[in-house]
Amino acid sequence: MELDYASIQMNFMPQENVAEHLKGLEGYVNHMFKGNEDELVYILARLQAVSFVMGMVINPVFDKEPKTIDFLYGFNNRLNGLLFLYDSLIDYDGSPLTGPLANEE
Repeated sequence: MELDYASIQMNFMPQENVAEHLKGLEGYVNHMFKGNEDELVYILARLQAVSFVMGMVINPVFDKEPKTIDFLYGFNNRLNGLLFLYDSLIDYDGSPLTGPLANEE
């Protein structure tokens, strides 16, 4: 995908690898999570609903361009997805669920 400020290459994880990948992410969530049990149940339920995993290679490096971060958040919102960014899991609405970004709040 070519944007006026970045090039984004999207790669879909093979379906046979998704379950194992999500199991690892669930372990990460359980290790990093600092909230209450209801919030943890929500996060784990969201992970169980994931049907595909997509990785992105972004050039130039997205840290230098706020529009690229805005694009990722908007894209995630439209997919009703989960975004893994800055070692944090971010919900479809942009709220950090766990990881360093969640611990800042």
